[in-house]
Amino acid sequence: MNEQDREDEIGGNEPSPVAGLDAQLTELIEFIWACEAAARREDRIDAAIKYGSK
Repeated sequence: MNEQDREDEIGGNEPSPVAGLDAQLTELIEFIWACEAAARREDRIDAAIKYGSK
């Protein structure tokens, strides 16, 4: 078996998994950002209910 066949067997021509990890990291960061925004919004709503204008 020569070197080219060995590369084909192990996926030598496939794209690097780094691109997939970058996409997953971007998705994770966006998700965390959205969760933090939702938490701040909920905090403002709770404060408005608790300390609302009288």
